[in-house]
Amino acid sequence: MELLSPAGALVALAVAAPLVALLVLERRARAVRGVLGLGEPGRRSWAIPAAALVAFAALVALAAAQPAMTRTTAKPVRTDAEAFFVVDISRSMLASAGPRGDRRIARAKRAAIELRDAIADVPAGIATLTDRALPHLYPSTDRDVFAEAMRRVVDVEHPPPLAPGARATSFDPLEIFAGTDLFFSPRAERRIVVVLSDAETRATDASLLAARVRDGAPLQVVFVHVWEESERIYDRRGRPEAAYRADPLSRSQLAELARLLGAETVEERDVSGAIDAVRTAAGPSTGTRSVDRVETLALAPYALLCSLVPLALLLWRRNIA
Repeated sequence: MELLSPAGALVALAVAAPLVALLVLERRARAVRGVLGLGEPGRRSWAIPAAALVAFAALVALAAAQPAMTRTTAKPVRTDAEAFFVVDISRSMLASAGPRGDRRIARAKRAAIELRDAIADVPAGIATLTDRALPHLYPSTDRDVFAEAMRRVVDVEHPPPLAPGARATSFDPLEIFAGTDLFFSPRAERRIVVVLSDAETRATDASLLAARVRDGAPLQVVFVHVWEESERIYDRRGRPEAAYRADPLSRSQLAELARLLGAETVEERDVSGAIDAVRTAAGPSTGTRSVDRVETLALAPYALLCSLVPLALLLWRRNIA
């Protein structure tokens, strides 16, 4: 066990004043009993409150010092591959089957976390897609960091597209994953891009985009189609927006783009198929390195919980006094 903030233990000094007050009161009580000729009570009358006060202060001081237990484990991580999970955050991703139904964006985020776990030994990052692609987490080996970033950072129109609208997404920015080293490190021989989108996009020249992607670094692309035709966008009162309708061409347009890119397309309901597609895109490992993973268990909450026992004893004795 180690203390992350040893100086925090100085909070124990706060018990000095109550202890001094307790001793002063005890002396005065003893003097009064002597004048009145009363017998001395048992030592427990003051020893138990004093001990409870010291125990309470000690436990609070321990919590303030932030005790923690750490465990280090080594795990193999691929050096030949990196992945990016690209989530569509245009406004159409607010659509759901009903006012209380799961929105597309929530389903996409859950699917991304599950698919990332399927290739646990591949460093993975997070990017969002509208009419531009923006990185939020560069490829990391820490799956917990990935999951927290996906849950807390990724949201609809955060940031907003350059040209707002329900269908603000364009697949044209995908070429940046192949054409530059902005997202992947130069050493990544296998670059995996998993796009989670409803594919309700602005017009895209799929042939031109495919040509540009092929001219860059080779990409292994997997599209996960997060979409149902009956879904609508609902306002806070549960009313569907009259201006929005799901695009019936969504599935066919995505299939055509995937064909030109040589990519896999999987429907969100086909979880096992999506996992297989991502694992196939990652391919067999050609190089690994060992990375230490440090897990920390904070003990401060347990120390605070234990401090309630002597505190309860003090309050109980006060009430029966």
